[in-house]
Amino acid sequence: MVVDDVFTIIGSANMNDRSMLGKRDSEIAWLIEDTQFEDSVMDGRPYRSGLFSGRLRKELMKISLGLIEDLPHGVSPAEANRIVEDPVSENFYRGIWIATAVKNDAIFQEVFACVPNDRVHSFSELREFEKQKTINETDPDQARQVLQGVRGYLVKFPLKFLKDSKLLPACSTAAGLVPAINWT
Repeated sequence: MVVDDVFTIIGSANMNDRSMLGKRDSEIAWLIEDTQFEDSVMDGRPYRSGLFSGRLRKELMKISLGLIEDLPHGVSPAEANRIVEDPVSENFYRGIWIATAVKNDAIFQEVFACVPNDRVHSFSELREFEKQKTINETDPDQARQVLQGVRGYLVKFPLKFLKDSKLLPACSTAAGLVPAINWT
């Protein structure tokens, strides 16, 4: 995790009894706080970014967006650095980050009909959705061609999947006896 281009946490340190009591899981994480800084931009304003944290964040964003020069759709290092310079600007977040995720998601949906996705709101819709043939099954060459449009690794998180379905366990089951607060 990179925080404010100044702090980086690398590792695993889950905040739960399983991890923190030290009896079952062993966890380790490093906190790196930059002491050397360089000029940068945050939300359109000048900002002092940590050398390690800021550069790590930029590299990870370039990889996520598919901007690395030796990738099929990569761009020059200078252009890639310019694109990821200001991670909290509206232009970057909506115009690049979200736009890339939405485009990639649409491509994966077209080729694979991935589940979960926002077009499936109920279990009955899910049953019908899973019956459809996908491009990767019917025309693998076309599927490969369409997948050439994917940039990086971002996809849109499906927030509406099964939104019209009751997901709580039935009261007649052991899980149904657990208070609902545990499931929401």
